[in-house]
Amino acid sequence: MSNEGTQHFYGLDTDHDADAKDDIVTAEMAIPANKEIHLLMHSKDVGHSFYVRELRVQQDFVPGLDVSLHFTATKIGRYEIVCTQLCGLGHYNMKAYLEVKSQEDFDNWLKKEAAMQ
Repeated sequence: MSNEGTQHFYGLDTDHDADAKDDIVTAEMAIPANKEIHLLMHSKDVGHSFYVRELRVQQDFVPGLDVSLHFTATKIGRYEIVCTQLCGLGHYNMKAYLEVKSQEDFDNWLKKEAAMQ
């Protein structure tokens, strides 16, 4: 019997989900500029928040719910993603980066990352 505690850390199940076979896991999130992005977020432990100040994008998400976030980044650059919910002892260190790239740079990045998976 499968549950979230026994699933892959990132939620990818390439054995049973054909759509997961081309997913790429990286430490930094990269997206193409001027394309609508759809994130489906789910927490496994407590409430968290996806916040990118420069894009004026913020969305809270909690365990038990899949929460959608749609946005379009129009300016190429590197932006910090932070959690704005006090979510526990590791909260101070919960940050990542969103890299908005031109379509050409994004395509090259995607090929490079896919080759390393």
